[in-house]
Amino acid sequence: MAETEAQNNVDRLVELLDDRLKNSEWEILVALAEADGPLTKAELAESTGYTERTVSKRVDTLEEQVHGGTLVQRDDDGNPYLHPQFAAAVRQYES
Repeated sequence: MAETEAQNNVDRLVELLDDRLKNSEWEILVALAEADGPLTKAELAESTGYTERTVSKRVDTLEEQVHGGTLVQRDDDGNPYLHPQFAAAVRQYES
């Protein structure tokens, strides 16, 4: 039951973010959700068509929007990736 409740909360967060995020932030979130692991700024820029500078700013904004650390994480090199449950919720919402 707790797992279902947690999933419902994540699903609601994704829906809320879709309404609140700029289009560029949403596209970066989707690119991170579709990735198998962390992505560099260059990889995110290539995937989304935005500049590395824009990608860097938008990832920082995403971390702020979801209070970072848990849902949007960074590897040892500082490359962002999403918590698996959050990534799955974003992918499901997009489909």
